[in-house]
Amino acid sequence: MLNLRTPSIRVIFFVVVAIIVFNYRLHVSNRSLGDLAMTSGWFLLASFLLLGLYGLRKKLPFLPLGKTSTWLMLHLATGFLGAYFFLDHTGYRLPTGTFDILLWIGYAIIILSGFTGWILMRTIPPSLRESMHLLPERIHAEIESMIGKADAEIKELRSSTSNSAFESAYLSVLRPYLHDGPGFFPKGSKESHYLPADLSARYSRSINFSQLEPASVENRIHQVIIRKSELDRQLRLHRWMRGWLLIHLPVTGSMVILIGLHILVVHTFAAGSGG
Repeated sequence: MLNLRTPSIRVIFFVVVAIIVFNYRLHVSNRSLGDLAMTSGWFLLASFLLLGLYGLRKKLPFLPLGKTSTWLMLHLATGFLGAYFFLDHTGYRLPTGTFDILLWIGYAIIILSGFTGWILMRTIPPSLRESMHLLPERIHAEIESMIGKADAEIKELRSSTSNSAFESAYLSVLRPYLHDGPGFFPKGSKESHYLPADLSARYSRSINFSQLEPASVENRIHQVIIRKSELDRQLRLHRWMRGWLLIHLPVTGSMVILIGLHILVVHTFAAGSGG
């Protein structure tokens, strides 16, 4: 469920005023036969620079510059304005030149990836976000430790009771799962501890794990499998939460260069044509 936060009055006021000023400046430029694209372009550049201030604010958390949540809301509001200025600046259509197409695609990626990241943050429950302090490196190390313990449990089982059915299920089904990566999408439901459905089906054909004795080796290994599914979920969350930034930030950096070149080309052309 999407956990939306109501924008503050100041943020709403900022968006409304910015849109009014933008449309007023376009109206003035149009009446004076000015360059509408140039006017909308300066507004778009201003919104792009303002968006960058949020990243700067996060790098300086010790300065008394207001709450991070307020800056985030301002960042989102500016992203909305930037999308509006961007569509107006491009005339609500795809450009034709190669360089302009790169600018269009780059800015579209920034907007879409930014709002995707925000939706992910609002979709993931707070309890899960708080548990994401466990770094992926530590998760991988814990999984390696779990595999070692599970192997030791199987050796103990082999030497004590010789439960060949469970040992076969472990070697053919469970141990490969312990070595598998988390994937990008969940393969199980909350009710099944997010265990992959195919794993549960194959496992249940060999062992009825619902009837395992609590103190048995089989049950201890089953708990390891459940813990592995929980850690896989954490790794998937890390991939989602960090993955969009791997798109958003590099494209933003590239756009700084492209926008600078775009401004240079526009002003050089305007100067050459006597504009």
